[in-house]
Amino acid sequence: MSTPPTGSTTARDYEIVVAGQIGPVLASTLSGFATTTVPTVTVLAGAVPDREELRVILDLLHARGLAATELQIEPRTKADERTPALLRRPWSA
Repeated sequence: MSTPPTGSTTARDYEIVVAGQIGPVLASTLSGFATTTVPTVTVLAGAVPDREELRVILDLLHARGLAATELQIEPRTKADERTPALLRRPWSA
């Protein structure tokens, strides 16, 4: 599987699992990301245009003391759009 070159305009869907809860102020700075809070983690789901923007988001989280514990790159189907990967059953399509 190839990755898009740096500066590519093709956005990829990401899910970033962060230890702890993200407050509304920080969530509002992550435009284009939906947040789902599960008891001990927050799942951020959204499209990122390139690696540089992904690095900016990860650095922002780190600067706020939030550790990204999981990062997933995955295309979504319509059925999956409302359910973060962390919450899906492993056997679901």
